[in-house]
Amino acid sequence: MSPIQVKFIYFDLDDTLCNYWDSAKSALLSTIDDVVSDSDQRNSFFDLWCKEFDYVRRNLKSKKWYSSYLESDEDILHHIFKHCLDTHGLDQHNLALEMSKTYHARRLEKLSLFDNAEYVLEKLSQSYQLGLITNGPKHVQRSKIQKLNIESFFKVILIEGELGYGKPDAAVYEDAERLAQCDSKDILMVGNTYNQDIRPPLQRGWKAIWIQRDSDIPFSLRLNKPNFIIPPKSPKPSYIIHHLSELFDYV
Repeated sequence: MSPIQVKFIYFDLDDTLCNYWDSAKSALLSTIDDVVSDSDQRNSFFDLWCKEFDYVRRNLKSKKWYSSYLESDEDILHHIFKHCLDTHGLDQHNLALEMSKTYHARRLEKLSLFDNAEYVLEKLSQSYQLGLITNGPKHVQRSKIQKLNIESFFKVILIEGELGYGKPDAAVYEDAERLAQCDSKDILMVGNTYNQDIRPPLQRGWKAIWIQRDSDIPFSLRLNKPNFIIPPKSPKPSYIIHHLSELFDYV
Protein backbone atom coordinates (compact mmCIF):
# COMPACT_ATOMS: atom_id res chain seq x y z
CA MET A 1 0.00 0.00 0.00
CA SER A 2 1.19 3.51 -0.83
CA PRO A 3 0.98 6.26 1.78
CA ILE A 4 -1.15 9.29 0.94
CA GLN A 5 0.82 12.48 0.41
CA VAL A 6 -1.23 15.37 1.79
CA LYS A 7 -0.77 18.57 3.74
CA PHE A 8 -4.25 19.11 5.20
CA ILE A 9 -6.69 16.56 6.68
CA TYR A 10 -10.38 17.28 7.17
CA PHE A 11 -12.55 15.12 9.43
CA ASP A 12 -16.29 14.66 9.63
CA LEU A 13 -17.62 14.73 13.22
CA ASP A 14 -20.71 12.59 13.87
CA ASP A 15 -20.02 8.84 13.71
CA THR A 16 -16.54 9.54 12.39
CA LEU A 17 -14.97 10.94 15.56
CA CYS A 18 -17.85 10.42 18.01
CA ASN A 19 -20.72 8.00 18.64
CA TYR A 20 -23.65 10.20 17.64
CA TRP A 21 -26.31 7.63 16.64
CA ASP A 22 -25.66 5.41 19.66
CA SER A 23 -25.85 8.36 22.06
CA ALA A 24 -29.00 9.69 20.39
CA LYS A 25 -30.82 6.35 20.56
CA SER A 26 -29.90 5.80 24.20
CA ALA A 27 -31.03 9.33 25.07
CA LEU A 28 -34.33 8.89 23.24
CA LEU A 29 -35.19 5.57 24.88
CA SER A 30 -34.48 6.91 28.37
CA THR A 31 -36.57 10.02 27.65
CA ILE A 32 -39.52 7.90 26.53
CA ASP A 33 -39.14 5.69 29.61
CA ASP A 34 -39.65 8.76 31.82
CA VAL A 35 -43.17 9.16 30.43
CA VAL A 36 -44.33 5.76 29.15
CA SER A 37 -44.15 2.70 31.41
CA ASP A 38 -46.06 0.13 29.34
CA SER A 39 -43.63 -1.77 27.10
CA ASP A 40 -45.99 -1.96 24.10
CA GLN A 41 -46.75 1.74 24.29
CA ARG A 42 -43.03 2.45 24.70
CA ASN A 43 -42.21 0.52 21.53
CA SER A 44 -45.07 2.19 19.68
CA PHE A 45 -43.86 5.63 20.78
CA PHE A 46 -40.31 4.83 19.66
CA ASP A 47 -41.48 3.52 16.28
CA LEU A 48 -43.63 6.58 15.69
CA TRP A 49 -40.79 8.91 16.73
CA CYS A 50 -38.44 7.23 14.26
CA LYS A 51 -40.99 7.46 11.46
CA GLU A 52 -41.65 11.17 12.04
CA PHE A 53 -37.96 11.95 12.51
CA ASP A 54 -37.12 10.28 9.23
CA TYR A 55 -39.89 12.24 7.48
CA VAL A 56 -38.53 15.52 8.85
CA ARG A 57 -34.95 14.53 8.00
CA ARG A 58 -35.89 13.84 4.38
CA ASN A 59 -37.70 17.19 4.16
CA LEU A 60 -35.20 19.18 6.20
CA LYS A 61 -34.34 21.65 3.42
CA SER A 62 -37.94 22.84 3.16
CA LYS A 63 -38.83 26.37 4.21
CA LYS A 64 -40.75 24.94 7.15
CA TRP A 65 -37.66 23.59 8.87
CA TYR A 66 -34.31 24.67 7.51
CA SER A 67 -33.94 28.26 8.69
CA SER A 68 -34.62 27.36 12.33
CA TYR A 69 -32.62 24.12 12.04
CA LEU A 70 -29.47 26.02 11.12
CA GLU A 71 -29.52 27.54 14.61
CA SER A 72 -30.86 24.64 16.66
CA ASP A 73 -32.95 21.48 16.36
CA GLU A 74 -35.20 22.41 19.30
CA ASP A 75 -38.23 23.27 17.12
CA ILE A 76 -37.93 19.99 15.24
CA LEU A 77 -37.61 17.93 18.41
CA HIS A 78 -40.58 19.68 19.98
CA HIS A 79 -42.65 18.99 16.85
CA ILE A 80 -41.75 15.28 16.84
CA PHE A 81 -42.42 14.73 20.54
CA LYS A 82 -45.72 16.60 20.35
CA HIS A 83 -46.77 14.52 17.33
CA CYS A 84 -46.03 11.32 19.25
CA LEU A 85 -47.83 12.50 22.38
CA ASP A 86 -50.87 13.61 20.36
CA THR A 87 -51.06 10.23 18.64
CA HIS A 88 -50.93 8.40 21.98
CA GLY A 89 -53.52 10.64 23.60
CA LEU A 90 -50.98 12.29 25.85
CA ASP A 91 -51.28 15.77 24.41
CA GLN A 92 -49.61 18.22 26.75
CA HIS A 93 -47.71 21.19 25.33
CA ASN A 94 -45.43 21.45 28.35
CA LEU A 95 -44.70 17.72 28.31
CA ALA A 96 -43.57 17.81 24.68
CA LEU A 97 -41.30 20.73 25.46
CA GLU A 98 -39.91 19.00 28.54
CA MET A 99 -39.23 15.77 26.64
CA SER A 100 -37.46 17.57 23.80
CA LYS A 101 -35.21 19.42 26.25
CA THR A 102 -34.48 16.23 28.21
CA TYR A 103 -33.59 14.31 25.05
CA HIS A 104 -31.42 17.19 23.83
CA ALA A 105 -29.47 17.28 27.11
CA ARG A 106 -29.07 13.51 27.45
CA ARG A 107 -27.94 13.12 23.85
CA LEU A 108 -25.06 15.49 24.55
CA GLU A 109 -24.33 13.92 27.93
CA LYS A 110 -24.00 10.44 26.40
CA LEU A 111 -21.84 11.62 23.48
CA SER A 112 -18.21 10.49 23.52
CA LEU A 113 -15.23 10.15 21.22
CA PHE A 114 -14.49 6.78 19.69
CA ASP A 115 -11.56 4.81 21.07
CA ASN A 116 -8.23 6.43 20.20
CA ALA A 117 -9.89 9.40 18.45
CA GLU A 118 -8.17 11.94 20.69
CA TYR A 119 -4.83 10.16 20.33
CA VAL A 120 -5.18 10.05 16.54
CA LEU A 121 -6.01 13.77 16.35
CA GLU A 122 -3.13 14.63 18.65
CA LYS A 123 -0.58 12.62 16.66
CA LEU A 124 -1.78 13.78 13.24
CA SER A 125 -1.83 17.42 14.34
CA GLN A 126 1.93 17.19 14.90
CA SER A 127 2.53 16.55 11.20
CA TYR A 128 -0.53 17.94 9.40
CA GLN A 129 -2.97 20.80 9.62
CA LEU A 130 -6.42 19.51 10.55
CA GLY A 131 -9.93 20.72 9.88
CA LEU A 132 -13.49 19.71 10.74
CA ILE A 133 -16.46 19.72 8.35
CA THR A 134 -19.78 18.86 9.97
CA ASN A 135 -23.45 19.15 9.10
CA GLY A 136 -25.92 20.12 11.79
CA PRO A 137 -27.28 23.11 13.69
CA LYS A 138 -24.86 25.79 14.86
CA HIS A 139 -25.50 25.49 18.59
CA VAL A 140 -25.79 21.68 18.59
CA GLN A 141 -22.49 21.11 16.80
CA ARG A 142 -20.63 23.74 18.80
CA SER A 143 -21.89 22.11 22.01
CA LYS A 144 -20.59 18.74 20.82
CA ILE A 145 -17.17 20.14 19.95
CA GLN A 146 -16.95 21.82 23.36
CA LYS A 147 -18.11 18.71 25.22
CA LEU A 148 -15.61 16.50 23.37
CA ASN A 149 -12.85 19.08 23.97
CA ILE A 150 -11.41 18.82 20.44
CA GLU A 151 -11.55 22.39 19.10
CA SER A 152 -7.85 23.00 19.68
CA PHE A 153 -6.88 20.30 17.17
CA PHE A 154 -8.44 22.11 14.20
CA LYS A 155 -7.20 25.07 12.20
CA VAL A 156 -10.53 25.21 10.33
CA ILE A 157 -14.04 24.31 11.56
CA LEU A 158 -16.90 24.43 9.06
CA ILE A 159 -20.42 23.92 10.46
CA GLU A 160 -23.56 23.82 8.34
CA GLY A 161 -25.47 25.98 10.80
CA GLU A 162 -22.85 28.73 10.59
CA LEU A 163 -22.36 28.56 6.81
CA GLY A 164 -26.03 28.36 5.85
CA TYR A 165 -25.35 25.28 3.72
CA GLY A 166 -23.87 21.85 4.31
CA LYS A 167 -22.38 18.76 2.72
CA PRO A 168 -22.60 17.71 -0.09
CA ASP A 169 -23.02 21.29 -1.37
CA ALA A 170 -19.98 22.18 -3.48
CA ALA A 171 -19.72 25.52 -1.65
CA VAL A 172 -18.67 23.68 1.51
CA TYR A 173 -15.67 22.16 -0.21
CA GLU A 174 -14.82 25.42 -1.95
CA ASP A 175 -14.69 27.07 1.46
CA ALA A 176 -12.60 24.20 2.80
CA GLU A 177 -10.05 24.48 -0.01
CA ARG A 178 -9.77 28.24 0.37
CA LEU A 179 -9.24 28.03 4.13
CA ALA A 180 -6.79 25.13 3.89
CA GLN A 181 -4.65 27.30 1.59
CA CYS A 182 -3.34 24.37 -0.42
CA ASP A 183 -4.10 22.56 -3.65
CA SER A 184 -7.00 20.12 -3.78
CA LYS A 185 -4.60 17.22 -4.40
CA ASP A 186 -2.98 17.96 -1.03
CA ILE A 187 -6.21 17.60 0.97
CA LEU A 188 -7.60 14.43 2.56
CA MET A 189 -11.15 13.96 3.83
CA VAL A 190 -11.98 11.32 6.45
CA GLY A 191 -15.66 10.52 6.93
CA ASN A 192 -18.32 7.86 7.35
CA THR A 193 -20.94 8.88 4.75
CA TYR A 194 -20.16 8.20 1.11
CA ASN A 195 -22.45 10.77 -0.53
CA GLN A 196 -21.36 13.56 1.82
CA ASP A 197 -17.79 12.82 2.89
CA ILE A 198 -16.31 10.70 0.10
CA ARG A 199 -17.79 11.31 -3.35
CA PRO A 200 -17.74 15.17 -3.35
CA PRO A 201 -14.09 15.50 -2.23
CA LEU A 202 -12.93 12.85 -4.69
CA GLN A 203 -14.68 14.68 -7.53
CA ARG A 204 -12.72 17.80 -6.58
CA GLY A 205 -9.37 16.01 -6.68
CA TRP A 206 -9.02 15.42 -2.94
CA LYS A 207 -8.10 12.12 -1.37
CA ALA A 208 -10.79 10.50 0.76
CA ILE A 209 -10.76 7.72 3.34
CA TRP A 210 -14.08 6.07 4.15
CA ILE A 211 -14.42 4.84 7.73
CA GLN A 212 -16.97 2.06 8.01
CA ARG A 213 -18.35 0.74 11.30
CA ASP A 214 -21.04 -1.89 11.79
CA SER A 215 -22.72 0.36 14.38
CA ASP A 216 -23.03 3.28 11.98
CA ILE A 217 -26.79 3.09 11.40
CA PRO A 218 -29.24 5.98 11.88
CA PHE A 219 -31.66 4.26 14.26
CA SER A 220 -34.67 5.91 12.63
CA LEU A 221 -34.04 3.86 9.47
CA ARG A 222 -34.51 0.59 11.39
CA LEU A 223 -31.82 -1.22 9.39
CA ASN A 224 -29.93 -4.33 10.50
CA LYS A 225 -26.64 -3.27 8.96
CA PRO A 226 -25.13 -0.20 7.29
CA ASN A 227 -25.23 0.29 3.54
CA PHE A 228 -21.65 0.48 2.33
CA ILE A 229 -22.46 0.14 -1.37
CA ILE A 230 -20.75 2.56 -3.73
CA PRO A 231 -23.23 3.85 -6.35
CA PRO A 232 -22.56 2.76 -9.95
CA LYS A 233 -20.03 4.86 -11.87
CA SER A 234 -19.02 6.66 -8.67
CA PRO A 235 -15.38 7.12 -7.59
CA LYS A 236 -13.86 4.70 -5.13
CA PRO A 237 -12.37 5.99 -1.87
CA SER A 238 -8.62 6.17 -1.57
CA TYR A 239 -8.85 3.63 1.24
CA ILE A 240 -11.46 2.05 3.51
CA ILE A 241 -10.79 1.72 7.25
CA HIS A 242 -12.76 0.44 10.24
CA HIS A 243 -10.92 2.16 13.08
CA LEU A 244 -9.38 5.62 13.28
CA SER A 245 -5.99 4.24 14.28
CA GLU A 246 -5.75 2.64 10.81
CA LEU A 247 -5.12 6.12 9.43
CA PHE A 248 -1.51 5.74 10.48
CA ASP A 249 -1.16 2.99 7.85
CA TYR A 250 -1.98 5.45 5.07
CA VAL A 251 -0.71 8.91 6.06
